[in-house]
Amino acid sequence: ILGGAFDVFKARRSQLWMGLAGTIEYGQHMQRDSSSGQASLFDLDDEATEPELPALQEFDKAEVLAAEKELLGIHMSDSPLTEYATLLSKPPFVPIQKLADLPPSSRVAIGGMIVTAKRILTKKNLPMAFLEVEDLTGTIEVTVLPQVYEKYAAKIALNGVVSVKGKLEMRQSSSQSTDEEDEVAEEMKMLGEEIAPLSSLNRFWSAAQADTPEARLPKPPSLAQLRGKTAEPETLAPAAAPTAKPFYLQVGDMSDWSSRSDDRQEGVAAITPSAPPPPPPPPAEGPRPGIHMRVAMEHRQRLPALKALLADSRGAEAVYLHLESPEGRTTLSLGPDFSVRPSQDFIRNAENLLGQGTIQVHGVETPTG
Repeated sequence: ILGGAFDVFKARRSQLWMGLAGTIEYGQHMQRDSSSGQASLFDLDDEATEPELPALQEFDKAEVLAAEKELLGIHMSDSPLTEYATLLSKPPFVPIQKLADLPPSSRVAIGGMIVTAKRILTKKNLPMAFLEVEDLTGTIEVTVLPQVYEKYAAKIALNGVVSVKGKLEMRQSSSQSTDEEDEVAEEMKMLGEEIAPLSSLNRFWSAAQADTPEARLPKPPSLAQLRGKTAEPETLAPAAAPTAKPFYLQVGDMSDWSSRSDDRQEGVAAITPSAPPPPPPPPAEGPRPGIHMRVAMEHRQRLPALKALLADSRGAEAVYLHLESPEGRTTLSLGPDFSVRPSQDFIRNAENLLGQGTIQVHGVETPTG
């Protein structure tokens, strides 16, 4: 549910999550009736009715996107920065992509999400940090020196959306070429001087959304409460080894796409406080008939364009996305709303988006044109 696998049912994830217990109970009741083959007189008086989903607002958007990133390795339905797009397009903010056109030592303001954060101690035992900040156009490394870190440490949180003011610096970085000689390249980076949460500058967005029909519905509990997790953001404390298992929806054996069999972890990790179910047995047959698309981590920002391509190529063949991340591979069935007609033009356009060899067709014909 939290990864978006059931969005095809056109219900909010909060409704699906909060209605899950009633749906399971109804399914168990129907299964008992089916197994017995008949109903007793008492069953007729106590006949189960098909449950209705509760009328609720959606979970907080930040929680929805954080759950997607945790379970899938990417933000699937949207970017956390979408709601800030209008704000970031206006002065004083400069798109990260355009910083390379500015001279070093320029003082600028950027806005974006902290996607990585590394805290270290200097020789004088003072804390400082290196941040990677990402907006809708690119990423940049931001150095936060001890005197700045002391002032703004409480405002630095992983996946937090912030504004950063500071000075541009051109620094040298070395990389090893194929002939094992170090190559020195210059890269634009930023020395952070002021950091502030962008939400405080974006209150007008929430006000504009305050009177929608959905806003009049009851609010669900927070996902942090429902999942038994702390609502505190991840800070720059020394990182502990992750304990949560990655979440996978196994569709078929895609071993022909990768020789690294250890990357194809099968099974479904628990996403509720209850004990996880045992992993399913490996499939006995090959991949399911349909169009299988491999999406690398570096191509995650192309998913909206892929969605548009699927919408323009409506058909009857199922589509499966195989999302790759450092934790392994996640396979999603996109459902009938995204079934396509796998023409050669469609496959060519899809490979232009995702890379050559990323599209495989199994058990269906590919018409020309």
